[in-house]
Amino acid sequence: MKTFIAWVVAGLASLLSAGFSAAWAQTSSAGEVTKEAALESRDAAKEKKKKDFASQEKSMQKLSTPGRSLVDTPIDKSASASAPIKRSGDKKKDFAEQEAEWQKSSTPGRALVNNPVDKNAPPADPIKSLSKMTPEERAQLRKEVVKESKP
Repeated sequence: MKTFIAWVVAGLASLLSAGFSAAWAQTSSAGEVTKEAALESRDAAKEKKKKDFASQEKSMQKLSTPGRSLVDTPIDKSASASAPIKRSGDKKKDFAEQEAEWQKSSTPGRALVNNPVDKNAPPADPIKSLSKMTPEERAQLRKEVVKESKP
């Protein structure tokens, strides 16, 4: 009788341990699946980021190559000529004038010298903070800025 009870207890113990290990395996496998899915999505995001960065770098390299604009957009030979360059016949004088023009255009603040501030203009009201403006006021301000920026 004792052996029969020992057999039953041993059988129940093995069934319970098998049940616990199966339950443990199921929870760990579900956790593993979730972890694997998270890792795969993270890896996919990293790969996408790498590809985006690579394409951006490639386009920046392409744009920074001297003369690349001529390769991508070749010269239209049927277009009319722009204003001809004025030449006086004296190479030194022409070169000096050209250099002076380039220096003038590259000097910071040159726009203020060529377009001085009108001191007699009435003072403008300060601009209201954008965060306190209504959408209609923002749209109106945007239109004014665009209108002023166009020549």
